[in-house]
Amino acid sequence: MLYLQHNRSTSLRVLASVLNSKLNELKTIYNNSEFTRFLNKESKVAIVENSLKDNLEATLKSLSSGDDILPKIIIAYSNDVDFSNSPLANQNSNVIELINKDDPDDIEYLKGSWFEFETEVQFIIISRTDSTLVELALELKRILTTELRRVKYSLRVLSDEAPDEFWECENFGSIDLKFEQTKFESQNDDEHSVKVSYLTGIVNEEYFNLETDGKLVKMDIDGVAE
Repeated sequence: MLYLQHNRSTSLRVLASVLNSKLNELKTIYNNSEFTRFLNKESKVAIVENSLKDNLEATLKSLSSGDDILPKIIIAYSNDVDFSNSPLANQNSNVIELINKDDPDDIEYLKGSWFEFETEVQFIIISRTDSTLVELALELKRILTTELRRVKYSLRVLSDEAPDEFWECENFGSIDLKFEQTKFESQNDDEHSVKVSYLTGIVNEEYFNLETDGKLVKMDIDGVAE
């Protein structure tokens, strides 16, 4: 039986998935072969769980230098987490409801507590040309400040007794992004022959910290931008 639990890589994966979906919606025709290649890739976004600009060099070394993976957008959280503004931890509610998709009266309850934390988040663009770097920076900043200011995600769990049934909680967590007053910083990496641009902002996340596994053995988390 799997233990259902949230961690920071959960929200990073949700954030990357939602951003990737938004980038896949881009239909503009660019006179830029590298950027066109980026638009044609199914997977445009990757995550790094333990890296920000201070060890960007390690991130670059971990990437292949082949043209097949670049350009790329990488998302990373800071290791510094702030719980000082966490009113959710004091909420009285210690359960969440999961409703059966086929029978709204069939409700499962999971125990736990609400948590909230704040940390830095960084979006890193890696490409081989300055023109692609600029185009990607423009599109990324537009998406982050207009379409991806808040991401909500739901929890869907399946039962080991009925694999075709699942229960869902639509408000399992949310991610708020703040980037309005920040600017992209850029640098060249001559060793790897790439251009790098990165945008640093603040992410505030709230989520339900589970304390039980119960009879529900598999979870699926979906994110949606607001």
